Order: sequence, then C-alpha cells, then structure tokens
Amino acid sequence: MSEGAKVDDLDVFRVVKAAMLKFRSHADTALLNADAEMSRTKSWLEGEQLAYWQVQIRKRTEAVGRAKEAIRQKQLFKDSSGRTPSTFHEEKILRAAVAALQHAEERLVRTKKSVPLLEKQIENYRSGVQGLGSMLVSDFPKAVAALERMASTLDEYVTLSSGISTPEGTPAAPLDIPGNMDRGGESADQAMPSPSSTPDQPKKGTDDVTG
Repeated sequence: MSEGAKVDDLDVFRVVKAAMLKFRSHADTALLNADAEMSRTKSWLEGEQLAYWQVQIRKRTEAVGRAKEAIRQKQLFKDSSGRTPSTFHEEKILRAAVAALQHAEERLVRTKKSVPLLEKQIENYRSGVQGLGSMLVSDFPKAVAALERMASTLDEYVTLSSGISTPEGTPAAPLDIPGNMDRGGESADQAMPSPSSTPDQPKKGTDDVTG
C-alpha cells in the first residue's frame, strides 16, 4: 500500500528560494567584479603602463646622453698641471644611467608581452565560468519558479485538507459507493433479517396439553 508524502514544514521551500536568490546575487556580483577587474588590468597594461615605460625610456636615454657628454667635456680640458682630470665620478653616473635605461627597456618589453598573455588568461577564465553564467541566467529562474509552484501547490493541498478534516478521534463517514451490494442487489444490511422479523415459534409447555 502506497503512503502519501509527509510535509512537516512548508517554509522550507521559501528558505531554499531565499538562499538561491542570495547565491545568485553574490555570484552575479562576483562575476561582474572579476570581469571589471580584468578589463581594468588590461587597460592599465595597454595604456598607462606602456606609456609610463616609454616615457621612462626617453628620460633615461637623455640621462645617458648627459652622462656621456659630462665625460667628454672633462676629457677635453686639462687641469693646471697639464693632466686630464679623472672621470671616475662621471663614469659612475653613466653606468647607473645605462642600467636604468636597460631596466626601463626590459620592463617595456615585458609589458608588451604581458598584454597577449593576459588576454589569453581572460579568455580561459570566461570559458570556465560560461557555464555558471548560463546557469544563473537560464536555469536559476526555472528552479526558482519550480520552487514557487511546489510551495503554492502544497499550500493549496494543506488548505484543502484542513477544510475537510474530521475532529481527532472521530472516524470518517464511510463512502456511499453504489454497487457495493450482495445477494443480487441487496445490501448487507438488507440481507440480514432483524430480530423482530423472525417468526414466532410455538411454546412448549402446558399450553400444548389440551384438556
């Protein structure tokens, strides 16, 4: 014999629905924030970062030129003793300027290489979360609607059941089902004779003696 489903708390559907909607809101926000952050990083690399190192290369190239010119000028003139002055300090400045220029050039090359690498990573990320995004857009509304339908159906069922329920301990009235008959159409109650319909039997005793 099959048994009906037992529903103890209809609010569970509303709790699950609220949790699903909260998750969808957080997931949507996280996806939007991640996408915005990736776009900002890509724009920073392609714009501000590339422009910064290009400017630095120009400035540091000029610094190298000034350091070389300082060495050349010092080598052109001799001191009072007729000796060429030492260019140790100027050469030190030149070495630092050349190193700074090389660093800027390396950073510019790395920045340029980072742009396509970042684009590839962004593409991989978006492919990975595409399923989640589709689920939030398509499957989630369907799931929420299904929960609402189930909650509504059970609410109607509980309301209907409470309207036809009998007091506790009182057996429900038997169903009047036509055709539940015995003995050629007679019901069981009609087929059984009542005590009053039983023929009287003659009494044994003195009444049987004629005299």
